[in-house]
Amino acid sequence: MKITSKFNIGDRVIGIDYNRQLQAFEVAKISISVKADNVEIDYYPSDGRGGYEFVTFNEKYCFDTINDATDYIVGGLTYA
Repeated sequence: MKITSKFNIGDRVIGIDYNRQLQAFEVAKISISVKADNVEIDYYPSDGRGGYEFVTFNEKYCFDTINDATDYIVGGLTYA
């Protein structure tokens, strides 16, 4: 099995945080968990001092641009 992440250390990304807010950050750490065929990739933002924050962003909620992030959000809306 080959595992590749969408982003790399040092990349600037837009993530949707647990409060459903958009947050721009630089990737400082990547965590990968594998169980059978289920792969989860989480990104940790830089703390600006060479370390990382203890907040994670799941890869499925991380995007290259604000437009990509808002397209994802708007695409999930349904209208009555």
